[in-house]
Amino acid sequence: NYAMGIMHIGQRDMNWIRISEDAFKKGLRLKHLGTIFHAMLHQEYGAIVDKVAVDLYTKPKDVDRLIKDAKKTFDERDARVMGMTDESVDTFYSCMLCVPKGENIVFADGSFKKVEVVISDVVEGDDKEILSFDTYDFQSQTISELFINPAPRILTRIKLRSGNSLILTSNHKVLVDIKEGLIWQEATKLRKYDTVVSIKNTNIKNKEQEKNFYLIDFLPLTLKVYDDDFIDYLKEKIISKYKKLGILAREMGINYGRFYQVFYNKSTHRHRLTLEETKRIISKLDLDWNDIKLKIHVFGTTHSRGYRLFKNKLDEDIMYLAGLIATDGCVRRRQKGTLVQFTNSENTLIEKFDEIVYSLFGIRTKRIYVKPRISKSRVIEVKAKKPVTVLFVNNSIIGRLMMGLSIGLRQEKNIKWTGEVISQLSDRLVASFLRGLFDGDGHVTKSHILISTGSYKIAQHILLLLKKLDISSYITQTTRCFQVVTMNFDDYKKFKDTISSLYPAKKAKMDEAELYSDINHVVRSDAVPLKCSKLIQSLFLRYKNRIEFTKLPIDYKSIEYWRKAKRRASKEKLKLFLNSIKDSINSCDPDYQELFLWSN
Repeated sequence: NYAMGIMHIGQRDMNWIRISEDAFKKGLRLKHLGTIFHAMLHQEYGAIVDKVAVDLYTKPKDVDRLIKDAKKTFDERDARVMGMTDESVDTFYSCMLCVPKGENIVFADGSFKKVEVVISDVVEGDDKEILSFDTYDFQSQTISELFINPAPRILTRIKLRSGNSLILTSNHKVLVDIKEGLIWQEATKLRKYDTVVSIKNTNIKNKEQEKNFYLIDFLPLTLKVYDDDFIDYLKEKIISKYKKLGILAREMGINYGRFYQVFYNKSTHRHRLTLEETKRIISKLDLDWNDIKLKIHVFGTTHSRGYRLFKNKLDEDIMYLAGLIATDGCVRRRQKGTLVQFTNSENTLIEKFDEIVYSLFGIRTKRIYVKPRISKSRVIEVKAKKPVTVLFVNNSIIGRLMMGLSIGLRQEKNIKWTGEVISQLSDRLVASFLRGLFDGDGHVTKSHILISTGSYKIAQHILLLLKKLDISSYITQTTRCFQVVTMNFDDYKKFKDTISSLYPAKKAKMDEAELYSDINHVVRSDAVPLKCSKLIQSLFLRYKNRIEFTKLPIDYKSIEYWRKAKRRASKEKLKLFLNSIKDSINSCDPDYQELFLWSN
């Protein structure tokens, strides 16, 4: 852990050790690992260890032979630990978050990543804060420790009323709401209809000044720089510091002939630097890449010409375009490059797509008009009512930009995109992406707004992206697809105000919807725990001669439901109730004070 130039992750027989080139150049060799182990064992266990011998086995047959004994020892230790309980030992250490590969971890800014990516990020020094729960509300906490252990044979899947689900180890604890209060319950002890606490708005960090996201950061480092003005600028900087190109070429290990061609050959067939090589040169020149990268405007591949980007920042139009491609489009590899395609029957979306492409690259899309067709699947036949327009963008850069946003990376069936990268963007950009998704595959009713998708995993990601915007939703499955549906009128209104639509018919339906919410309406997704019922009942018993039911802003029946723990009060209605009785009771009453904390 303390050796400079060495990094490792994992445990047991799943270790991955990485040694830096600088450490190797300075003389670090395999035998020195043994020296380090020897010193550390003496340091850590000096009270019980007198002598240590370290043997390093490098032959596969020796490793295969010894690893069986090691695994047996670990299996025995696992069995012993699994049998421990809080009552059987004085101190019991257990992992607070045990999830298998592929499950998403949600951070305090509303973004999310797969747990295996979180592990890699922590190893690299990223201390991003995750969601945690204190006595009265969610808060952010940094990850203190990470352990990678073999997954047990049996895992537990918890399916929530919202349609969302999560997979955990059986002894993992989740927060459950019961009459006595909030308790941490092991996953295997959960029963149907138990209420698991879930956060409505995952973006709980203080809103800072909106960060700029630059297009170049979403492009692959293998892409090449075709910007001749920038290359001339870079040549001046190199000559100014090194006097000769050859000195830097040798220092970087780049063939001088190719290096010379990059900077002095003015023909259209000149060699090009990759973005990775350009970043390395900028580092050698002691310049700030975050400043210099904004000077590069033309990009290309080995087998394509350069394409100029007329924008350098990720904006709402580009994210709307991304949402349209994620639903009614695709990114396809074509020969040595990529092709982006978008298909739709609504002329407004067709023209908007073309307009965004033109503003980004200064080129128009190619169009093909297709007559209505019949689409068949195993379970249903659909006949199109209107002709459709197919737009093509023969541009390698837009395809790679979409891939940088995790769109078009088809890894599994029905997975056209994933939301991890998008979730890290600002609320405004996430809303624009969801607007594109909705306009492509959305639907409006009098009481709900829906987004359809063919994949359950994508439905989960849409639900999490909506949570980042403080919009509650649930997942439902139909014959053809999964749908993510707004939870109630409050969420319908937030969707309409925050995300909206550019699709004329859908926008008109949204505007026509009558979103009502009377004074007795309780927003279930913003409810306080059942424990508050006991506190409310306690107040009524102690101050029954002071509280006048007829003057309360909440109807009698709702309050009776609260007192009998048949319903949970919403934060909004609880606050209204507390404000109405504060002059009739002792406002320093501990039950009143605790209710006040829950209402906020």
